[in-house]
Amino acid sequence: MPSSRDSWSLYLGRYGSIVLRLHVTFPLAWLLILLVSAVDASVPSAAALTGGVVLTLSAVFRELMRAASSIRVGGEPLVVVFAPLGNFSRYHLPADPPAHLVTSSFGCTPHLILMVMGACCLAFYGDRNALRLLQYPLNPAVDFLSPQPVLIAQMVVWVNWCLLLVNLLPVEPLDGAATLRSMLWPMLGRNAAGMASTHFAHFLALVVALIAFVVKDSPLPASGVPYWFPLSVVSVLLLFSNNSWTAARRYDTGLAIDELDSDDEGWISNEWVESDDTTPVLVEHIQEKQEEALNRKRREREANEDERVDKILERLAETSFDDLPEEDRAILKKASRRYRKRRFESGSD
Repeated sequence: MPSSRDSWSLYLGRYGSIVLRLHVTFPLAWLLILLVSAVDASVPSAAALTGGVVLTLSAVFRELMRAASSIRVGGEPLVVVFAPLGNFSRYHLPADPPAHLVTSSFGCTPHLILMVMGACCLAFYGDRNALRLLQYPLNPAVDFLSPQPVLIAQMVVWVNWCLLLVNLLPVEPLDGAATLRSMLWPMLGRNAAGMASTHFAHFLALVVALIAFVVKDSPLPASGVPYWFPLSVVSVLLLFSNNSWTAARRYDTGLAIDELDSDDEGWISNEWVESDDTTPVLVEHIQEKQEEALNRKRREREANEDERVDKILERLAETSFDDLPEEDRAILKKASRRYRKRRFESGSD
C-alpha cells in the first residue's frame, strides 16, 4: 500500500527496484500553461506548448540526475517522483553530510546546466543577449515569433532560470532547504541543522515581508502586478514550510533519533512500498518479515549508536557534558536508557 506521501502522485511503473510516480503538480502545471495560452492573446499556443514540453523535460532530467547522484554517493533511490518543483522522491542515503549535500544540490545543478546549454544555442544562432531572459522572470523577454530552434533555446533558458530561483528557496520540499541543512550538518549535527534551517527560513520570511511592506503598490514591469503580492506569497511559504522540523526537538524526550532520519526508510523493501502484484500473501508471513526487518534495523542502529557513543565519550574527557552539542547529549541519554533497560532485563532473567 502506498504511503500517505504518495497519495498526491500517480503510480507509473518500475525501473528495476525503483518506483516511478507522477506528482499531481505536473498536470496542474500543464493546465495552467493551457489557461495562459487561452487567456493571453500575446502568447501563441505553439509557444505555450513549447514551454510546457521544456518544463516537462527539464523536470525529468533533474530527477534522473538526482537519482544518479544518490547512487554515486552510495545510496539507493527508492521512489522517484516526477514533479515540476521540489523533491518528493525518496532515497536511502548514507548518514553522511556530503552524500546528502551532493544529492540535494543536484536538484538545482541540472537547471544551471540546461541554462548554459540554452545560452550556447542562442549564441550559435546569433542571439548573444541571453541575459535579457534573466532580468524579469515574471515577464520574460521571449520573442514568441522567433524560429522554432531559437524559441526552444529561449524557453530552455527562461524556464530553467525560474525553476532554479524557486528551487533555491529554503522551503520544504524545495532543494534549497535540504542543501542548507546538509551544509549546516557537519557544524551543528543533523537535527540541530534542521532546526537552524527552520529559524533561517523564519528570519528570511520576516525580511521578505518587510520588503513587501516597503515596496507596497509598486508594479512589476509590464505585468502590472504589485510587488507586494509575490513577495507576500514567498514570505508565507517561508514561514510555514519548515515547521515539520520543529518536532525534531522531541528526540530528547525519548523518541529514537534515527526515527527522524528520512534515509532510514530503506529497511522497508521496495516491494512493500508499491506493488501491483495481486498474489495473496499470508498476514503471518508479512508480520514475520516486518519483525525480522525491524530487529535487523534495531541491531544496526544500536551498533552505529555504540560507535558514536565511544567517540562522544572520547571528546567528553576533554570537555563537560553541558558543552557537548545537543544531539550528542541526546545520544548519550538514549544510550544510557538502553543500557539500563538491558541490565534490568538481564537481571530479571
